[in-house]
Amino acid sequence: MTATFHAGAAQRIITPDLAAGPVYLAGFQTNRPATEVHDDLYARALAIRADEELEGSAQPPCFILVVCDLIGILHSDVLAVRQAVRERGIDPGGLVIAATHVHSGPDTIGLWGPSRWRSGVSADYQAFLRGQIVEAVVEAVHGLRPAHLRAGTCTMEGWLKNARQPEVVDREMSVLQATTVRGDPIFTLVNLACHPEVMFGENTEVTADYAGAACQAIEGERGGVGIFASADLGGMMTPDVGKHGRSFETVWAMGRDVAIAALAALDAGRDLEPRSPRFSRREVTIPLENPLFRFALWIGLLPSLTRNRDGDVVSQVSLLDLGPLRLVTIPGELLPRPGMHLRRLLGVPYRFLIGLADDELGYLLPSDEFVYPRNPFRPGDHYEETMSVSRYAAPLLAEAWVALLADAAQDR
Repeated sequence: MTATFHAGAAQRIITPDLAAGPVYLAGFQTNRPATEVHDDLYARALAIRADEELEGSAQPPCFILVVCDLIGILHSDVLAVRQAVRERGIDPGGLVIAATHVHSGPDTIGLWGPSRWRSGVSADYQAFLRGQIVEAVVEAVHGLRPAHLRAGTCTMEGWLKNARQPEVVDREMSVLQATTVRGDPIFTLVNLACHPEVMFGENTEVTADYAGAACQAIEGERGGVGIFASADLGGMMTPDVGKHGRSFETVWAMGRDVAIAALAALDAGRDLEPRSPRFSRREVTIPLENPLFRFALWIGLLPSLTRNRDGDVVSQVSLLDLGPLRLVTIPGELLPRPGMHLRRLLGVPYRFLIGLADDELGYLLPSDEFVYPRNPFRPGDHYEETMSVSRYAAPLLAEAWVALLADAAQDR
């Protein structure tokens, strides 16, 4: 039976309430309390399913992706959201929750509080966040309707640079749009590798940065829900602001140019033939080597990492296969060199790398680049290693991605 796509989308505001207590902004130095809200943060959700019922299939009823304007979301929170979604009568088997990795949102990890030794995480905000994600998922799934899917890809000119290895820059942009049978956009998903940090460490205003501006520009131009997902932005894909300088005008300029490129890529892209999506997921176990992370867990800076009885970190990777489009999840910040290799492994025209998905394991470096500094408090050129769970993280994740792709090849 040929499948017909159904799609839905929703969004919820996840801006913290500054009047409820101090909000510590994440991503740069500690003790950076927010002074005001420049623009709202969102949890943006999309859902895709086929209308065919596959007898005896283990496939989840639909694929659901939520992307939040946050520094990251730990796996323990993802598991809590999945349970809450299940209690609302929705199968969470195909649910992925990612973060844009914006550096002007609240601390949801614990490393950017009032001091190096105190967490910036608010339990009340985390509960609010989980509730808003659940509501976005419920609305997106309940809003599923017949849809056409269209994909595009392009090279993003300008705006991107790699501060660690200037010669290695992943400029590939991937775009997926769902429209109603009448052609009205339901959602537009944009995937690009670049830290949302036009506004740098001196900024004290809450903002979704260029990622949020890109979503606003897409929604204003075409309608529907704009969704931005970061790709292989690790070590250190960052905005090349150049002569523009760091300002909210630059935030909008970069977001506008990302939106223009994305919509042009869609116009030059192609419609996806209706078929049943295939979704698969694998668990990955990674040794927790980083002494800083071990210490942070001991003193309560990191509220939790999902770990087994041996103390190893337990995380997940997932693959969505739509034929000419494949989407793979990355539970952290993959560097662009292995990221571009992963794109080639996907072996299809439209290749999505959803970074910061279902976990935040820090930077994911190739083993041949990993050099842990003698003094992690003065890391020099090896800061990324001090913010990584292990030198084995990237290789072990790579094994899982290869296994997912092998399984997908057999299924097809």
